[in-house]
Amino acid sequence: MKFLNLKNPWLWTAILALISIAFAFIHKFTGSDWSYIATFVPWIPVGIFAVAAIVFAFIINPVRALIRKIKEKKK
Repeated sequence: MKFLNLKNPWLWTAILALISIAFAFIHKFTGSDWSYIATFVPWIPVGIFAVAAIVFAFIINPVRALIRKIKEKKK
C-alpha cells in the first residue's frame, strides 16, 4: 500500500470531497435535512486548519520575527 500515504494532505482532501459528494447525492435523492448538513461537516477540520494557518502567517510569525529583531538590536 505504497500509494496510501496518510501524511499527504491531498489524500485527506480527496477523502473529504468524496464523503461530501456522497452526502450530496443522498440529499439530492432523498431530500433529507440531515444529509444536507452532513455534506458540509467534513470540511470543518479543513476550515480550522485554514484559520490556524492564517493566524500563524499573519500574526504569530511576524510577532516572533519582531521579537527576534528586538533581541538582536539589544546585543
